[in-house]
Amino acid sequence: TLDTIRTILQNIAAIVTPYAIKHQGAKLVLPFLGCGVGGLDIRDVAKLYAEFFAQNDLGDCAVVLYAYRDDDYSVAAEVLGG
Repeated sequence: TLDTIRTILQNIAAIVTPYAIKHQGAKLVLPFLGCGVGGLDIRDVAKLYAEFFAQNDLGDCAVVLYAYRDDDYSVAAEVLGG
């Protein structure tokens, strides 16, 4: 569910932020959680990611989002402004 993904993102941020502060140039590679077998719409997950990363500073951490299909990339780029 989207609520589960919110919790996952909060947990990731709690781990990644201190690491990114200590190690410059940290990267987080993140798939669109729940969009495969979980059946969630990638547009909804992309909006959730956009909200989360706009509200949470992960320090010096680049976030790389993995889109499985070309269509997924197009939706992600549209929603996230990429």
